[in-house]
Amino acid sequence: MTMEKVNPPYRASFSTSNAVVMALTSLCFKVGRLSAISSPVPALEASANEAAAYLEKKGKRLTPSQLRGLYRGEDIASVPLAKRICGLFYQSSKLDPSDYSFLKTYESTLWGEDVPVRLSRRIESYPYSIPPHAKVEELLKRTFLFVKNAQPHVSPILLSGLLLFMLPAIMPYREHPYLLAFLYAKAELIRFKKDLLGIKLLKHLFKNEDKLKTAYEKAVNKEDMAPFLIAYMETIEEAIEESIKHSLLTRGGLTPMAKRMLEAMEPDKYYSATELLSLLGLKSRLGLHKNYLKPALEANKIEMSNPLSPTDRNQRYRKKP
Repeated sequence: MTMEKVNPPYRASFSTSNAVVMALTSLCFKVGRLSAISSPVPALEASANEAAAYLEKKGKRLTPSQLRGLYRGEDIASVPLAKRICGLFYQSSKLDPSDYSFLKTYESTLWGEDVPVRLSRRIESYPYSIPPHAKVEELLKRTFLFVKNAQPHVSPILLSGLLLFMLPAIMPYREHPYLLAFLYAKAELIRFKKDLLGIKLLKHLFKNEDKLKTAYEKAVNKEDMAPFLIAYMETIEEAIEESIKHSLLTRGGLTPMAKRMLEAMEPDKYYSATELLSLLGLKSRLGLHKNYLKPALEANKIEMSNPLSPTDRNQRYRKKP
């Protein structure tokens, strides 16, 4: 019995199927809701959160006081790598993700002059063949050039997924082999929308590691990144939902749009979705649900006429006393 040959991941094509477009559309709605709800997160705090998630995955969990120290840009004596990784996330948040020159900053920050390039065709944590070291620089430059040329025409969200897929497939270093991909992927998301700076991307990438590995394997087998891009966008949605819930809690649970709806609703009166659209001067039922009804329900400020069947076509809503 002969084994079917599997092409290296870095040869997979970048495509936008209908499923990819649908996932992107759903994610863009979530990004819009995040923009309407969230408060800006300071860049250093956001960078420290990503660094802490990365270090925890490496078995070095920061204490709350150490994390607060990173927020202030302090050294962590027991975890010297923490400030360096935090600094890389901070610098990459201001980065053009097509910028090849960031690699020098990355290398000098982590290793100084002793850059641990890998020479073998295998990396223990990566089950696929990777290009020989002599081809790494050429492949990296071609990847960044592709991103640069695609930026005016392709959603940065999809380019973020492409970078997260391709950089591990090229695998330039034998130490911290995935960190570079995380940095560039987050930078491309921030280029799309500054509000995405504050989402805890790495936390959710690690939480969904098995799902993403399965999608990566499917993408490699199909020689098409689409399955991985879809799983990645679903992971970003999850990270956004966490940020939205946190923002709602810190604001008392309501968005300005949900507050406007409550102020317009009469006490003890049930409203259908159609009546609320008319009352608020809206046209989109999806927008009504995402930006008005869902936040008010999550904050326990309204109730449904049929709570056992939330999607009932005759569902009506009433402001709680």
